[in-house]
Amino acid sequence: MDVTLNPLVALFFATEYSCEYTKNKNNQYTHQEHDGVVFYRHTNSCSLQDLQIKIALAVPFVEFGKSMSLEQFCKHMEEQDIVSQSEYKRLVENDYSEIIKILQLNSFIVSANSNVRLIQQRGAFLVSPVININQISEIKTSMLSKAKMNLAKEFEGRFVVPAKHKDDIREELDFFNVNEATLFPELEHQMRYIQGRIKSSVGTVDEYRQYERRINANTSVDFEKAAPDVNGILAAVLPTAKAEDMKLLETEINMAISVIDWHRKNSVISGLRRTLTKMLSDTFSAVDAKSKSNQIIDDLLA
Repeated sequence: MDVTLNPLVALFFATEYSCEYTKNKNNQYTHQEHDGVVFYRHTNSCSLQDLQIKIALAVPFVEFGKSMSLEQFCKHMEEQDIVSQSEYKRLVENDYSEIIKILQLNSFIVSANSNVRLIQQRGAFLVSPVININQISEIKTSMLSKAKMNLAKEFEGRFVVPAKHKDDIREELDFFNVNEATLFPELEHQMRYIQGRIKSSVGTVDEYRQYERRINANTSVDFEKAAPDVNGILAAVLPTAKAEDMKLLETEINMAISVIDWHRKNSVISGLRRTLTKMLSDTFSAVDAKSKSNQIIDDLLA
């Protein structure tokens, strides 16, 4: 089973969309999105030359059928040069205690970084022989058979990722350059990532025009006081920013807060926060960009 040494990569895969349709009493189907799960464990890895790994990697190529005994399995390992003579003696001594332990032991192997995908994903593997040992009379005549098991017990704990937060988490991961394009170097994934970031438009698109609020001369509402002082807030938070950068930030903010009751809409505030963070990341570090973005939002809402 594939695992990763990078928790952010694990989080990316846990946010993959997953759902099912269940039939209800009215013979209709209910759509249910699945939560994601990140399993974690602190452990040491094994080498490909370790005895337990050599045997575990050979297990899938053994035809167990209904007549493979523990004794026959060990002889088969020696005949196929999977194990040496000294290792064979180690397996069969003490009533085959070593091979019994190996056949029911799950091990972690760190990838040899043989390709770009493994490098990008910090890939590793959980190798599981999962063999049942059915003793009949003597231990050496115990019959072996392949089995299945839930590997969740091999981990120390887990984090649940609610389905409703998956999109927001992926946006945050993209900010740290953890996305489909970086984890999957193949061209098809690169193109899919680019297509996902571009919002498709239909029909003719008008030329951009700066929005200017029209104030009715008969109205008594003072929009200058009702709207936040965007220029003043930006000048206070970003005193050393360039004029052109300030203009871009001001335009982005004014477009967002032009929505009626924008300060009560969490979606507007969340989207504006992400946009400002990305724009500021060109000038500041990731931590500072996020901090200054939060400060600007707080001042706008004050």
